[in-house]
Amino acid sequence: MPGGAAGHAPGFSRGYLTLTYQWGVAVLMVAIWLTYRQTLAALGAAHERAQQLDGLKAQFITHINHELRTPVMTL
Repeated sequence: MPGGAAGHAPGFSRGYLTLTYQWGVAVLMVAIWLTYRQTLAALGAAHERAQQLDGLKAQFITHINHELRTPVMTL
């Protein structure tokens, strides 16, 4: 065929397409990895905050329990 190999557009290299595809996949994988790291960091922060809130809830319940029990004991 004039102007290129059979089945390919004239002047279009298959090796270039493969290299471009590989770079595209690599860039996509890096973007996914960065998003994954950001998500893990956000989940870690949310987990720490949930633990702090759970500790505050336990302190609150202990304090309220003491405050409600003390007047009843004097009666």
